[in-house]
Amino acid sequence: AIVKAINIERNGGIIDHRVIKIVLGPTVSLRYDESNLYVRTPDFYQHYFKQPFLRATIRFYQDESKQFLSDYGVIQYMKKAETRLDEEEERIRTYLPAAITIPLETATKETLIAWHAHILRAQFQDLLDNEYEEDMARMFNLLSRIPNGLDPLRREFEARLRKAGLSGVFNADSRLEKLKPRIFNGAI
Repeated sequence: AIVKAINIERNGGIIDHRVIKIVLGPTVSLRYDESNLYVRTPDFYQHYFKQPFLRATIRFYQDESKQFLSDYGVIQYMKKAETRLDEEEERIRTYLPAAITIPLETATKETLIAWHAHILRAQFQDLLDNEYEEDMARMFNLLSRIPNGLDPLRREFEARLRKAGLSGVFNADSRLEKLKPRIFNGAI
């Protein structure tokens, strides 16, 4: 029920955060059989909330991101991904248990960024050519959140700079041939 409620909120619905916080609070520590405190039972929180919640989160963002990219393109998707990452951080601050922080951040970054990194990177050259600085910054921000996310962009940018530098040198060389050298007789 909690997972369904959170998905309702992800779809724009309004839910009572207090109720979720109250219900989830004790589940994090439910690990022992009440009749015999020396017998450890399956981790209630892990089994009944954490794993189903993370699976539902991944499934939700897989479906949404695939459709959103198809409908709106990379630039709008990057804005949507930033918003979704911020929303998940707010959920953690507001009502989710602290124990879910790292797994939820990992799942959302993997689903929203890493799984689509190749599509984002493919747009980099267009952003660079058209000098879309704000969108390049957004891409940098997103890809910097995943391991080795920026390496392909760095290589592409270095190649572009190298090409521009070499082109400048070759063009300067042809311009120099047209100039008539002057001799300055030591006058400074």
